[in-house]
Amino acid sequence: MTLTDRAGKVLRTVDTQDNHYIAPQPLAPGEYCWRVEMRGRSNGPSNCFHITPDSPKLEDFAESALWRKGLRRPFIFNGKNRTRHEWRWAIPRVEAAYRRLERVGATSMKRAASVAVGKESLDAYQEVEHWSNQLLYGSMLHYHTGQPAYLSDIRAVLADLGAGDVFTPSYRDNPRAARSRLWALAYTYDVVGDDLGTAERNRLRLRIEQGIASFVRDIDINAYRQRPNNATHANGIATLLAAAALLAPDSAIAREVLSRHLRWYVYAGNPFGAQDGGYLSGGAYLQWNLVNNLPQWDAIRAATRFNPYQHIWLHNVPRFFAYALPPGAPESLFGDGHETPVDPNHVLGLMDRVASPYAAWYAAQFPRTARKPAVVLSSAAPAPAAAVHFPAKADAALFPDSGIVAMHRQAGGREVSIYLKADPRGSSINHSHADQGAFLIHANGKILAGSNGAYDWYGSPHWKHWYRNTVAHNVVTFDGGQGQPLGSAAPGVRFVDFNTGANDTVAADLTGAYGGALTRYVRGWAYLRPNLLVVRDLLASATPRRWEWNLHSTTGWHAARGGYQQMGEGARSLCVKQVGGPDSDFVEGDAQRWPLERGKRNAVPWHARFVARAPSASADYLFVLDIGCRSLPAATFDKGQLAIDRYRIKAGPDGLLRIE
Repeated sequence: MTLTDRAGKVLRTVDTQDNHYIAPQPLAPGEYCWRVEMRGRSNGPSNCFHITPDSPKLEDFAESALWRKGLRRPFIFNGKNRTRHEWRWAIPRVEAAYRRLERVGATSMKRAASVAVGKESLDAYQEVEHWSNQLLYGSMLHYHTGQPAYLSDIRAVLADLGAGDVFTPSYRDNPRAARSRLWALAYTYDVVGDDLGTAERNRLRLRIEQGIASFVRDIDINAYRQRPNNATHANGIATLLAAAALLAPDSAIAREVLSRHLRWYVYAGNPFGAQDGGYLSGGAYLQWNLVNNLPQWDAIRAATRFNPYQHIWLHNVPRFFAYALPPGAPESLFGDGHETPVDPNHVLGLMDRVASPYAAWYAAQFPRTARKPAVVLSSAAPAPAAAVHFPAKADAALFPDSGIVAMHRQAGGREVSIYLKADPRGSSINHSHADQGAFLIHANGKILAGSNGAYDWYGSPHWKHWYRNTVAHNVVTFDGGQGQPLGSAAPGVRFVDFNTGANDTVAADLTGAYGGALTRYVRGWAYLRPNLLVVRDLLASATPRRWEWNLHSTTGWHAARGGYQQMGEGARSLCVKQVGGPDSDFVEGDAQRWPLERGKRNAVPWHARFVARAPSASADYLFVLDIGCRSLPAATFDKGQLAIDRYRIKAGPDGLLRIE
C-alpha cells in the first residue's frame, strides 16, 4: 500500500497481509491518495481523500495504553457515585420495569444454546433477555439507589447458574442470546463486582472469560477482519470488546483481545453503516442497531482511549436522522421494519452522545423523559442538549452512500416529506428490500404513499413472498408483479441528478436493479413546493412487457379531479393522475397473495396499480401526485412538456425532468 500527497509524493509504503491500513499516528490536515499493488499484479486505482482540521478523531494519542489510566470502578460511570439531577426521573421507571420482569431460571434457558432460526429462536432470545435484564437493571439500580435488595437479587441470579454454568448459549447458534448474556455478566462485574464476595467475583470473571473465548472462536475474528461484511458479527464484536474493556485490568485474555482487535474495530465501524450516516438494512434496523450498541460503545469510550462515537458513520447519523428519519416520522423508510414509526427511545441516546448541531436540534425536539430509561441509567449519561434551530437552510438532502434523497416542504417541519431510494450498495440483501426507485410521501405525521406489508418474523411466508418484493413498493413492476430479484446486488444503480432550491429535481438509474430484465430504467422526480410531486419512468426491455405502476396507501381510492383520490379530504389526502405513458387501467384492493399472520398490523394495507392494457417494449410514464388534492385539473402534457399550475417541466430523452 502506497500513500502519497495530492502531488504524488510518496509518504509511506507498507507491506500488509490485511485488507486495511491504520496509520500509527494521525495524518495532518491535507489531501492524500492511496493505491494498492497486489504482488505479481498491476497496480490498483488511486483513491484520494481529504482530512480537515475538524475531522473527527477516533483515539486519544496522549494515552499510551489501550485502556485509560487511573480507572476506578465502575468504569462505565467514570468512578462517580452520583446521578445527574436531570436524569433522576428514569430511576422509578427502571424500577417499575424491574418489578415486571418474570424470574427466569437459568436451567429453563438451555434451549437457547441450540435454537438458531425462526420464531423459536426469537422466543429463546426473549427468555435470555429477561434473565439478562435482571442483572442489568438490578446492577444500575443498585448503583443509583444503593438499596441492598438489588444486590441480593443479583447474587441469587448468579448463584442460579450453578458451579457448572448450566446456561451457556452459543454465539454460533443464537448470537443475540449470547450477546445479551455476555454483556449482562460483564456489566454486572463492573458495576457491582466490588460488592461481591471474592469467590463470587472470581467465578463471575471466569464466566466472562469463557464467553470472550467462545466469541473469538465462533466469530473467527481474524477471518472476519479480511471480509467484514456481516452486521451480526459486528454487533457481536462490539459486545466482545466492551466486555473485555470492562474486564481488562483483571484478565490477561481480555487484555489480549483488546490489544489485537480494539483499534481495528473502532476504525472499521459497522459494515452496514454508510459514511453519510445511513444504514444498508434500512431505517428500522439503523434505530435498533443504535439502541442495542449504545451500552457497548459507552463502555469502550469510558474504559479505553477510543471514542466510537467519532466514527464518520456515527458522526453523520444525526444529519441523516434530521432529514431522513425526522421526529414524528410515521414510518422508518425502507427495509425490514419500515412500517414502524421512528422511535425516540432508540434515537435520543445517540443524539446525546454525538457532538453535532443536528444531534442537538434533534434532541431538543423531545422532552428529557422521551429517552429510554435504561439507556439513561446504564452509564454516565451526558447533559441534555440546549434547544437550537434547524442547522441547515436546504430543505432537501442527498445521501449518496446510503442511496436516499429526502425532500421536505420545510426541513425540520412535518407538513410534507418525500423520500426516494437508489442505493449503490445493492438491493434486497438480508434485511433490505427489492425496492430500488421507490418513493414515500408523508404529510403531517401521516403516511400518504408508503410500502406495503409488515415485518411479522424473519423468513415468514409473507416476508419471503410479498413484503420484501418489488410489488409491495411504489416502483414499476411488469407481467403480473415481476420486479427486482431478491438476494442480489444492483450494479450501476445510483442517483444521477439532484438539484435543490425553491423546487427539487432528482433522477436515478435503476436499470441494474432488475437483473437484466430491462435494458433501461430511469426514474425522475420533480418536487414542486408545497404540494406537487411529478414522477417520470423511462423504461425499455428487449421483451415486450405489460407494465405496472404501483402505489400503496392507507386507504382506498375513488375517481376524482381527472384522476384518483384517497378516501380522505384536506391536507392529509393524496390525488394521483396519469398524464403520460401507455393506456392503463387503475386496479386497487387490500388483498394480498401472502397475507400477514394473525395479530400483525399492516401500516399501509392498500395496493393500487396502473396496469398497461397491452405489452410494449418501452414506456415513458408521467404521473402527477397532489398532496392535499388542489392542482390536478391544471396538469397537461404535450410533446415532452408538462404544464401544471405556474410550472413548465421538460421531460428530456435522458429520462430527467427539468423545471423551466
